[in-house]
Amino acid sequence: MLDDIKLSIFENIINRDSGGDELLQEILDCNHSFTQSPSEICYFTKDGDELKFNDTAGLDVIGIPIGASTSTNKRSSKKTSSQSYEPIVGARLTEGFDAYTHPSLDQIYSLEDLFKALKHQVSSGKLSLKDLKFITLRRHLQKLMNVPLNKQPIQFNVIYWNGLIFFIYDWEAEDAAQNEEDQFLRMLQYSGFRFEKVLTRSDTESKYYTVVNHKVGDTPVTYSAEIDCGIDKCSGLDNYVELKTHFKVLDDRLRTLNKLHRKLMSLYCQNKFVSCEHSVIGFRTADFNLASVKKYTDLELKGLLRSSPIFLTHGCLINTRHIFQWYNLVIRWISERKIIDTEPKIFTLCFERAEELMDSKLSLKPVNPAESNRIFNNSIPKWFQDFIKHK
Repeated sequence: MLDDIKLSIFENIINRDSGGDELLQEILDCNHSFTQSPSEICYFTKDGDELKFNDTAGLDVIGIPIGASTSTNKRSSKKTSSQSYEPIVGARLTEGFDAYTHPSLDQIYSLEDLFKALKHQVSSGKLSLKDLKFITLRRHLQKLMNVPLNKQPIQFNVIYWNGLIFFIYDWEAEDAAQNEEDQFLRMLQYSGFRFEKVLTRSDTESKYYTVVNHKVGDTPVTYSAEIDCGIDKCSGLDNYVELKTHFKVLDDRLRTLNKLHRKLMSLYCQNKFVSCEHSVIGFRTADFNLASVKKYTDLELKGLLRSSPIFLTHGCLINTRHIFQWYNLVIRWISERKIIDTEPKIFTLCFERAEELMDSKLSLKPVNPAESNRIFNNSIPKWFQDFIKHK
């Protein structure tokens, strides 16, 4: 098994050269993003601290015409072509900023709601603990997918315990930096939130989540994802729509287009984890007014990124197939390690920059016992630890 995963592995992936590594060859021989495609385990609305399962009240409905999903086609409430839509271009994406309280990183990256959902499903007999192996959030998986796009140092906590693997972004370093961030960055974050409200014309405070499972090799990967909105107010992965904002593209200079294409690749990856077929990007002006709106289907994103792959280094351009082959390699590299985990075993997955970019690498480093205990108890609440032990 590989000791670490360097960015130079993309050269092997692109050239379909395993270098004699059996795992990499197996991944190169597979033409699918996942061994088993994502499927929805359950969904819920979060209202305050309460989770309401099988409830779509928190799912906002998009306020512009968009392609109908399979789920929508089955419902009589489908939007018709004669329905009128209010104009949204020109909307101020700073409206309400002064009254907005940004959630803490602890709240954003916590797995507690996912744990509650898994306990609910197992307790109701709809899921078995044997169905679980690799547990995380889509947010954490997205941080991983952004590694070859952003090429910036980042780390995750990987907890092996009781036959399970918990994959958790280490947000504490980001939290320290966030205490020093300026008002402009806060405005950037808020403008995305405001765009969702503008596009759905929603004033609800509740949120909507799906819990999803896919397989990489023999490893089931289970995670929750917050959903921005739907084509209709019903569950189903093909009904969900992802919303993003980006600076208005003022020119076609290579650097400007590369930044947009990296955003689109990140969006494509995020969508793939929930089989989302529709995305909408709001392009904003420098003073945070909505300048234009563009819709993308999954196939359109895939085609664009195949024809304009992401620049990693000279002679190494990444498309959608390459980045998911890398994802499969990383997940199997983590999950197929021989770990005796009767007691929690915790590693830090680090991406470290090297002087030569392609020597930059992902590596797993063991965490000392005292720090392991802190990470374990901070990441996995006592009630869920007890549930796993006694189930």
